[in-house]
Order: sequence, then C-alpha cells, then structure tokens
Amino acid sequence: MSYSIGSTVVVRVFKGFQVGNVIDKMPTKTDVKYIVEMENGNVHENVFVDIKEADASIDSNITTSFIKSETNG
Repeated sequence: MSYSIGSTVVVRVFKGFQVGNVIDKMPTKTDVKYIVEMENGNVHENVFVDIKEADASIDSNITTSFIKSETNG
C-alpha cells in the first residue's frame, strides 16, 4: 500500500496506535519510507508499512478501517 503526502494514517507506535499525517515520503530500493507527524506533534521518521517488528509502522488494515469510518460518519 502506498500513501501520498497529506494522507491520514494510523501508526503502530510501541504496541499502541496513533493517528498522523504523512509529511514526506522517500523511495528505497524495495519499498517506500515515510515521515509521519502525529496528532500530538511528534514526528516519526523511517516509517514503513506493515512492519510489526519496527518501533513505528503504518498499519494499512487499521488505516483503511479508520478512513472508512471517518467517511461514513
């Protein structure tokens, strides 16, 4: 899954979840890494999608559910 700058995403941070916005993205050889600014103002760099072992990672399934629930009210 790929996200554009300005996209709202749900990030797994140390076994919890936080909502944030993508503020930058950089391609790597095999993937894309993101910089995400969280609602509380913290910025996480080198954030990949669905990497459960990472300290911070975008959860694509929860992000999709969150976006749908926001859209449908």
